[in-house]
Amino acid sequence: MKQVIADFELTDGVIIDFRFNGGGYTYLAKVLAEYFIASPQTGYIKSTRYGNQFAPEQFVTLTPAAHNYGNPL
Repeated sequence: MKQVIADFELTDGVIIDFRFNGGGYTYLAKVLAEYFIASPQTGYIKSTRYGNQFAPEQFVTLTPAAHNYGNPL
């Protein structure tokens, strides 16, 4: 991924198209998003359902990757 981000450095911007994405692994979405942020931030909030109740919400923090993309998305 470091090489992909390096290749993007000469672009004016990037479009990430998530159409037709059937969902998937939140961990992979987290890792990808961390290449496109400049400062730590909440990426998403998750909660698990147990019968008719939910576990407490878990805030998942995104931490910028060492080599991130700084141009417009």
